[in-house]
Amino acid sequence: MDLFLCWEWSVSPGWDGCLVEVMHMFFPEVAPLTAALRQGLLGRDEALAIFAGEGAVGEINALLETLKREGIRFFGGVFPGLIRGNIIEKTGFIVKRVPDFRCLYIIRDLRAGKDLASLVKFRGGRSALILVDGTAPGICSFLANLFALCGDGNFLGGGAGFSDFKEGNCLFAEDGFFRGGAVVAFFDRPLSLAVKHGWRKCRGPFIITKSAGNVIEEINWEEAFPFYQRILKYCGEEVTPENFLAVAAKYPIGLYKKGYEDIVRDPIKTDGSRITCVGEVPENALFYILQGSREGLVGSAQQVAQTCMKNLTKPADCLVFDCISRALYLEDSFREEIDAICQALAPLPAEGALTLGEISSVGYGGISFLNKTVVVGGI
Repeated sequence: MDLFLCWEWSVSPGWDGCLVEVMHMFFPEVAPLTAALRQGLLGRDEALAIFAGEGAVGEINALLETLKREGIRFFGGVFPGLIRGNIIEKTGFIVKRVPDFRCLYIIRDLRAGKDLASLVKFRGGRSALILVDGTAPGICSFLANLFALCGDGNFLGGGAGFSDFKEGNCLFAEDGFFRGGAVVAFFDRPLSLAVKHGWRKCRGPFIITKSAGNVIEEINWEEAFPFYQRILKYCGEEVTPENFLAVAAKYPIGLYKKGYEDIVRDPIKTDGSRITCVGEVPENALFYILQGSREGLVGSAQQVAQTCMKNLTKPADCLVFDCISRALYLEDSFREEIDAICQALAPLPAEGALTLGEISSVGYGGISFLNKTVVVGGI
């Protein structure tokens, strides 16, 4: 039984009322999804991973009621967009089945520092799909603690949330629809993982001399935004608090990581003094201001998919997490990136979500929270 399999429901000769599996992942609204779920049964060691487009957020509570009533184990998140082949869906649902399911760990507030010691029994030889609230503080610390306890397996995932980066309920499981936390689904299948972003150094290096969580307060002992504003003038850009999101999308921050690509941090807002990023920014970190190109980003996405497929003996299925800010930066050219991923993954379909940050246990050491990056996992 394949990891992340999705299905539609159909009758075949000799059908006896059991589930007939046919590859089908996308449901445009909740009614056909719940109707399909009522016609099939999950195995004792299976759970559902559900990815919802942000346009379907109003249907989540109805979906949860049906899933709980049917006794189905599930978890999921709301995302700015869903990847369905070379189409980006803003609404609807992608449903994937996770076999060899072992445990779902839920934390509702990453800042609460909830004890992870109960997860020690899952250490070694496991894989996990991790969904976090992409706007929540404390993501990196949570992932570091998770790795310390369960770091022997393969981990992939992404940040749930909305395209306007506003906070809101974006994660769900059997006990409700919530924000600010994470869900971690452990299973017993090995994964092939690949990750890359393709952004290049533009200016730097500089030092983050003061920060608090995901907020940069000082760069090189100066207020963060005025410093960033001055450096971007050398790049021919005028950035203000009013146009910050649009301009900063082209000039992210790259945290230096010796021997690896820089870890990208996406600046999303400023109060005129501080800069808020998606993901934590440690004090005294060395960083560069990065710049992208269509060729560099599209090429890196294709390379990620190719690497994932190369490491699979008999490719059966895959899951793609591609950062929403890459789509915002590339605009119409983002179609080229999705096409490149589809071609590299063929004959497997490209399936997944646009995310507010990506999660991978390969490429940087530990379990890393990344921005403006493409992560592909397959079996």
